[in-house]
Amino acid sequence: MAGYPHNWCVFIDESGAFDNPEVVSVTGLLMRWPLPGLRRVEAGALFQQHLSHVPWPVHAAHLNHDVSQVVWHAAVPNLNSHLPDERLEVLKESVECLFKHAKTRFKRAIQDSRLRQGRFDIGDAWHLRKVLGTQTCHLPKLTAFARQDLENYQKILQHVSLLGTEYAQGGLCGASIVCGGETFLGDARPADRGAQATARIRYLTLFSTLLTRAAAVVGRLEGEHQIRVVSLVFGGIAKMELDAAINAVTCPPTVALLPLGAYHWDAYDLDARLVLADFLANRVNGVLKSHRRKLNQFVESVVATTGLPISSGKPQRAHLAAGPTAATWITPMTADDIRAAAAAASFPWAIDQAIQWL
Repeated sequence: MAGYPHNWCVFIDESGAFDNPEVVSVTGLLMRWPLPGLRRVEAGALFQQHLSHVPWPVHAAHLNHDVSQVVWHAAVPNLNSHLPDERLEVLKESVECLFKHAKTRFKRAIQDSRLRQGRFDIGDAWHLRKVLGTQTCHLPKLTAFARQDLENYQKILQHVSLLGTEYAQGGLCGASIVCGGETFLGDARPADRGAQATARIRYLTLFSTLLTRAAAVVGRLEGEHQIRVVSLVFGGIAKMELDAAINAVTCPPTVALLPLGAYHWDAYDLDARLVLADFLANRVNGVLKSHRRKLNQFVESVVATTGLPISSGKPQRAHLAAGPTAATWITPMTADDIRAAAAAASFPWAIDQAIQWL
């Protein structure tokens, strides 16, 4: 394929503890390349407009916790200087309370936040929240403020959704979600490896599952396409390993994948679209944890949660892929063959997506 008249990019992150027996997934923001209005500088400006008081990069897991804003206020107070006086007063009194009643944990959270771009131990977050709930009456207000921040994040996603609709191609939105999950809990975990190796293999398996689905989604369109692949680094996996996984993906003949780079979360030049991928990964995995859902329920929940589509085409097919077991359910199998092959432990959506993509 020379020239690649149609170009796309997928920004990828994960969610879940890959070394534990819990629901995990790898999620990507699949978008036209370039997508006018969501170029690198434009994406960064959206965060500056709506969430300038949150430490950069904005981490979804910490944005979920109302006590995070108190830690951030103590760690980098100048970030909040433009906030309303009522919120500043609540934050000030909450900081004083935590220094008085949970000094050790609070100081540790502040130090971690300064060193790790706003991130700190979630266990400390729960403890600090409990202290605020028993020692002050500010918790309802903090919860309301945190909800406002999430609503501001939704404004960013609404902007992305509008751009995606405007620049749709052949039934595929210009900005949509793709995801790789397991066929059943622990499906991608090798049984005979250590925890660190298990996590790496599990991640790379679902990373490849996601890319296989992204290529299949774009491959339904007319013409020749190239998909650039950008991801956040996971667990010390080297770029060489990621590139090898990308190059090993089987694509339709009209689609090619191009490794473009992998970034650490604390990189000075972190792309804001990877920050969006972090949020989407967090939200999609939250939906996946209700793993007994049917595929149509999952798709509806993701759209309701993020405002972005996770299906496309005529007929509609989900961008959610299950691996590795479901990847063996391929033609010339029938729907009945797949149902017969599926183990009782298989997630219903995993069976549904395999049948949908026959």
